[in-house]
Amino acid sequence: MNCKELAYMLADYIDGSMDPQLREELDAHIAMCEPCMIFTKTFLVASDKTRQLRKEIEYKIPPEVRSRLETFVRAAALKFPEKVNEYREQVERERREKVLRHGDLEMDVERHRVTAAGREVHLTPIEFKILQAFLEAPERAFSRDQLLTAIYPNHEAAVVDRTIDVHVGKLRAKLGDDPSRPRYIATVRGVGYKLI
Repeated sequence: MNCKELAYMLADYIDGSMDPQLREELDAHIAMCEPCMIFTKTFLVASDKTRQLRKEIEYKIPPEVRSRLETFVRAAALKFPEKVNEYREQVERERREKVLRHGDLEMDVERHRVTAAGREVHLTPIEFKILQAFLEAPERAFSRDQLLTAIYPNHEAAVVDRTIDVHVGKLRAKLGDDPSRPRYIATVRGVGYKLI
């Protein structure tokens, strides 16, 4: 483990999606390297501050307004039952559309479930978001920056683009994909990655 690798893997280290053995190695390195310890603490503070700011700006509906709103919705449902049925059908249709497919890859976005060749694949949230980006635009070649935006849409984590290489490598391994002869994710030289 070295200082450069720490920078690549810090987001996984912070969010808990890192392999436990790798985490132990990183802990040992941070304990021995003062600049890495300072960098990690700064990253933690910045991440916590970002999360706190996001929580503070979320709007909460006051209880009295919520109660009046629930009463209004119940009355409207009784008065317009056909609209309620139409809404339920729309919700079910949207749920079915949330299943993304490409070849023998299938992702149920709502249930957070992925199968490859009929075999269930367990992914971390970050790996899931990367695969979701690929499946939502299967013809597109993604740069590392574009994949970082898919993972962290509000730029809530400060990560380097090579972190994507680590995540894509883990994703390929879980899908049983060989980078030299890929079945699912191909490397596009000079660009990044693409679903095949």
